[in-house]
Amino acid sequence: MKHGPIAFLAALLLSGAVSCERIPESRMQEVRFLALPAETRTAFTAPEDGVYPVIWTSGDRNVKISLDAGTPVQAAVRPAADGKSARFTATFPAIGSGSHTFCALSPASAYAGITDGQWSWSVPTTQSPTATSVDPAAMVLSASATTDGPPEEVQLHFTHLTAYGCFSLQGLDASIQSVSLDFGGEDALTLQTSSSEDIWFGIKPLDVSGKELGIRVKTDAGTYSRSITFPEGKAFEAGKIARFAVDMSDAAFDPIRSVSILAIGNSFSVDAMQYLYGYLKQAGYEEIFLGNLYIGGCSLEKHAGNITGGTAAYTYYTNSKGTWSTVNSQDAVSAMKSRKWDYVSMQQASDWSGVPDSYEPYLSTIVNAVKTHCPEAKRMWHMTWAYQANSTHGSFPKYGCVQIRMYNAIVDAVRTRVLSRGDFDFVIPCGTAIQNLRTSFIGDTVTRDGYHMSYDIGRVATALMWLKQIDGGPLEGIDIKPAGYSQTQQQAAAIKDAVEKAYTKPLEVTESAYPPDLTWHESDPALQQVLSGAGYDPARYRELPYSLTLHAFYNSTGGSGLTTTASNSDEFAATQFFSKETLPVGSVLVLKEGYQYRPEKWTRLSAKTSDRPGQTQVQVFAITESWWSGSAYRAFNLSKAGNPHLTDAEMQSLRSCLSIFVPVD
Repeated sequence: MKHGPIAFLAALLLSGAVSCERIPESRMQEVRFLALPAETRTAFTAPEDGVYPVIWTSGDRNVKISLDAGTPVQAAVRPAADGKSARFTATFPAIGSGSHTFCALSPASAYAGITDGQWSWSVPTTQSPTATSVDPAAMVLSASATTDGPPEEVQLHFTHLTAYGCFSLQGLDASIQSVSLDFGGEDALTLQTSSSEDIWFGIKPLDVSGKELGIRVKTDAGTYSRSITFPEGKAFEAGKIARFAVDMSDAAFDPIRSVSILAIGNSFSVDAMQYLYGYLKQAGYEEIFLGNLYIGGCSLEKHAGNITGGTAAYTYYTNSKGTWSTVNSQDAVSAMKSRKWDYVSMQQASDWSGVPDSYEPYLSTIVNAVKTHCPEAKRMWHMTWAYQANSTHGSFPKYGCVQIRMYNAIVDAVRTRVLSRGDFDFVIPCGTAIQNLRTSFIGDTVTRDGYHMSYDIGRVATALMWLKQIDGGPLEGIDIKPAGYSQTQQQAAAIKDAVEKAYTKPLEVTESAYPPDLTWHESDPALQQVLSGAGYDPARYRELPYSLTLHAFYNSTGGSGLTTTASNSDEFAATQFFSKETLPVGSVLVLKEGYQYRPEKWTRLSAKTSDRPGQTQVQVFAITESWWSGSAYRAFNLSKAGNPHLTDAEMQSLRSCLSIFVPVD
């Protein structure tokens, strides 16, 4: 076949220095350029005697053009009416006598810079070809012209830098959405086309002799993929069109992964599903539909009543494109019948989640409705979590305000009221994932108010638990950092560890592989000398051993949980809790110079303190009755004076900065 009579200009070589100095307007000169018809650009037209003419189109807006190796400027293109030529005007510093060289690149979007006097250019990796031509942005042309003296108009003969391909897909009966070509290395293209015939593309010149080409065709049903081997001597050459066909009749087929999930829930399902769409996308699901029937604090009893009565009392949240939408006054049955659901989850309100007698007869009513209206859906039980240890939730006293007691009660209810039924496909053990996570260095800090999940850690862990239970795949490649929040690699690893262990053992707590940075106080003999120098007889005291958590601190105004992930956590180490029995009146605190501590206090470990004590650098302090007045527990935040950030080595010094001497009986 005959191709266009075009010469290949491999690169535009420039010499001389590039100046970025701003030129006064009075010293600037305007030059007009004319792109001649023979080798102009942007779209192929119908072949004439085997030659594919190229024309300038109305979409061609800019070219890059330089004078004598200077910094290129951008010029707007004005195509002629017939498209066979185009004009553009550029302004340069005043041009003197002598020889001058103009170099041009079209389109301007292909320009990638100048290195060592050579222009760099690129071809878009995503292209939108037409039925008769490549994507205009993928047709890269260059031109150069030399003039004698300052010209008024320069004629430019453009030549092709890109090579072209045109291929067809045979034996494929499907609605095409896009085609991807992988030539190996960095040479990969995605072609946005619905055609199986004459699929055009532009590429940098490439030798493909004996090499493989990978083809992936995305369709409405899934992805077809196969590879072909180019014959020896095959190459994509600048300014030439290489044609080939690909037989897809024996291509491998990977159906589209789709999933639809409906939650009959409350704010805890909002927490668990907030980041789920993004995680499902990363796991390879292409079509996702999430629905959440929400009423704040909704119990099984209320859900059952709404379903039986057809009450349109729900806020219905849906997500099919990565963002949540809201429909008000929705009834549950209509939502169940609105589509073919793959999964439907149910749950008890958090305050009743550990009370087995609160489940029936309401759970049976809900399950029967799901069986009727979503007969092919897998039924999931969303096992929610115990409250934070210092939670002020009004229902926490049902469990004695003891977190592990609440967790165990939830597990018992799941065993005796959910799994015993035999009609749930599986449990999503979010409660276990959260309890596992609390054994890590993150600690009991995964809620935002004592019971709802925190935006940065808690919601991440619960959404990941849903993903793991539904998909079952590995979590290593899932980026779980939520937009707008910070997350360390260690935090991400601890979350994934907690979820994986809950997946393996859904109804029991497993210790984290990322435990708190727990260590023990180290005695410093010099502090015993300080005790003696302050008038105390060391023989009448014994030094009290105690544990510390490095990179952590308490804030008693927020409760008794340890903070380990704040930006200033690396300033502190936190001691264990002390009661009046372990730290009696008459004990003496001895502090090393250059250090400080804050003696936090609580009336009980789940309480918040309104009058948080300040930091002190008092070197010797004797504990009195008034120091203990109104407090049942004390603990110390240790830091260097002035609260500087500490290196790992400096952090270790906090182990020996405070000695506690208790009276000998």
